[in-house]
Amino acid sequence: MKLTEDILHGLIKEVLENYSKSETKFFGKGIAEIIEKGNDVYKNDKAFLNPAWIVKNIGPRIGAGYSREVYQIGNSDMVIKFALPEELREGIQSNGFEVELFNQYPFVFPRTYIFDKSEGGPEWLVIEKVTVIENGFEYDEVISNCFPSLVKAAQMFIDSGYEKVDASFLFERLLDSFEESEGDDAFGVWMDIIFHARRLKGGDEEIKKKLAEKSWSVATNDVNLMKFVTTMLDLGVDFEEIREGNIGTNDKKNRLMLIDISKFNFVEE
Repeated sequence: MKLTEDILHGLIKEVLENYSKSETKFFGKGIAEIIEKGNDVYKNDKAFLNPAWIVKNIGPRIGAGYSREVYQIGNSDMVIKFALPEELREGIQSNGFEVELFNQYPFVFPRTYIFDKSEGGPEWLVIEKVTVIENGFEYDEVISNCFPSLVKAAQMFIDSGYEKVDASFLFERLLDSFEESEGDDAFGVWMDIIFHARRLKGGDEEIKKKLAEKSWSVATNDVNLMKFVTTMLDLGVDFEEIREGNIGTNDKKNRLMLIDISKFNFVEE
């Protein structure tokens, strides 16, 4: 069959129609309309977001920051982040970082499904929905589920009379050790931190030393835990930012994720 211009146009039309149908089925007709008609469709006179249109065609508003708003996509496990037109440069910058990093580091970020590919964008992106960790109880629960080695290590301290030690406490001390040492002598920093921690005041120093050594061994032999730590180091994340409100998890509470790139400081080399 000779590929004429009419046949070529017909094939392109069919591909575009099928693409539109797939987007409608997976992401909903609201996002398919944005892809088809452009970003102005969800804006009010091009100056502000049009919440009424977004809620009607995509889903309810579930959060906002300085430069972006987040909306639930129907009943799915996905959300869409829009850069606010009045803070467009900052919103696009945050979206761009998330597009670049989220799928590159799926172990520590939500999955990115699709994003705005228009010139000067991305003004929006669709990502996996996560639950924000809002308090210390949830934080410890997620840390315990993600890194059972820290639960085991904490139990060692508890069995020796240090009842205030839990998985999240050891997780934070481990992060401190690697950040303060810059990876050169993290074990030495860990030993010093453990000996001077308020929760570990008193007691036999020899026992405390053995606990510190054993807990270090248990924690650093946890592949998933060390993958998380080394990824944070590679990205240059300020470890002080890994805290309630800035991190999230999934429905099973067995993933620890950085949820909003704009909330994190990245240390430049």
